[in-house]
Amino acid sequence: MKVVAHSAEIACLQIGRKLPPRSLDHRRQEAGDRQELRAFPGEAPFLGAAPAANLRPAIWTLAILARALFVARTPLLSDDVYRYLWDGRVQLNGINPYRYPPAAPELAHLRDGEIHAGINRPAKRTVYPPGAEPERDQAIADLVEREANPTLREAARATESATVLGHRVRVVQRGALVALKFQAALSPTRMIDDRYIDVGDLGRVMRTKLDADDEALALRIAETIYPGARDDLARMLDDLRNNRPVKI
Repeated sequence: MKVVAHSAEIACLQIGRKLPPRSLDHRRQEAGDRQELRAFPGEAPFLGAAPAANLRPAIWTLAILARALFVARTPLLSDDVYRYLWDGRVQLNGINPYRYPPAAPELAHLRDGEIHAGINRPAKRTVYPPGAEPERDQAIADLVEREANPTLREAARATESATVLGHRVRVVQRGALVALKFQAALSPTRMIDDRYIDVGDLGRVMRTKLDADDEALALRIAETIYPGARDDLARMLDDLRNNRPVKI
């Protein structure tokens, strides 16, 4: 801490040289500060122009310690690691990991309460096998999922023309977006924190603009999610409109 403090003082003194002329008392004080700094010969490298080489061991030590703190922690920002570990286990047992989804009965004997339990969307097969073309395959997968999901299909039909970065494109209407956010907020396969983020997004859409036509479209599309979803969405929108707590 002493080294850092004196390094900061040096930086301040260097800045002071570029400022307009200062009073005699201030200049005497700066001269005294420089004399004091010379009393720390072990800190001489900080008076030079390239301290990086001397700091390298400390930087590496700090970086390794910072990473080591999270080695035994549960992944916070992504759960993809569980899918990777699962695919490795499947392959080690002589089965093609791209053939069956984790929830398939053919893989029941490989499941456990840790790796398999942490997999996101276990009913979906692992994508992008060797030799796949991600952009083309993802586009095909999106198309198939959209046509198989009545909510996505209805939302895809409710589009309007817009200009984005100078280009004319088709975007989902506000009411359709509300219905999709509502569906995401209720999805049992998503983390609860992410689901409440979707609820917050709904609140922001309402505060920006949600007219009667938008709400009618959202309620109509919500009918395709599950029986009674229209009424549930209507209650959620009413709670958000009146600043009441929303439970999902």
